[in-house]
Amino acid sequence: IDTPDEVGRTPMFMAALHGHDPVIETLVRLGSTSIDTPTDYGYTPMYAAAKHGHVSVIETLVRLGSTAIDTPDKWGGTPMYIAARNEHNPVIETLVRLGSTAINTPNRNGYTPIYAAVCNKHTSVIETLVRLGSTAIDTPNDIDITPMYAAAIEGHVSVIETLVRLGSTAIDTPDNNGQFPIDVARERKALIALYYLGEARNDSCSFVYNEDEAAKV
Repeated sequence: IDTPDEVGRTPMFMAALHGHDPVIETLVRLGSTSIDTPTDYGYTPMYAAAKHGHVSVIETLVRLGSTAIDTPDKWGGTPMYIAARNEHNPVIETLVRLGSTAINTPNRNGYTPIYAAVCNKHTSVIETLVRLGSTAIDTPNDIDITPMYAAAIEGHVSVIETLVRLGSTAIDTPDNNGQFPIDVARERKALIALYYLGEARNDSCSFVYNEDEAAKV
């Protein structure tokens, strides 16, 4: 009942991955003890449910005794992080309601949930995270690149606008080479972003990150 496959995925994990609440209930009733057992990549059933937007599975897992609400994967990504990366606002709300404290927790590269949302152009997720208490709107990653800077590199105008509206003060924060968001937008020919940054700072005027590993389940 708890025997994993070649990458460590148990029947419990697969039930969570595919959103099968009744299967999870049945496995626990029949004696399964793998409710929080991770795969070889560190993915718990909770993580799988968060990644794929299964709110009811998250609620079921917690009710049945899961304590993995903030357990990170092998690369430091929590259920909160992966929910933000995949634009699952209801999951983010549910995790917070059920006790998650990982709203600002970065992965091993320094990407917070807000950072993940910025890099994937999920403006609604940024708004949800800030509303629920995130204070990481200007928190840089491990190489001192802020969410604002990342948005400028990618030319994500709607993200830049959202960050400014929600209180970001990093519009003039340089990276560790002394480049400002407006400079990198100019270099990348992100013309619309360049215009907005110039307007926002009263001036005229592809972020490279690797999360491929964290996408695996």
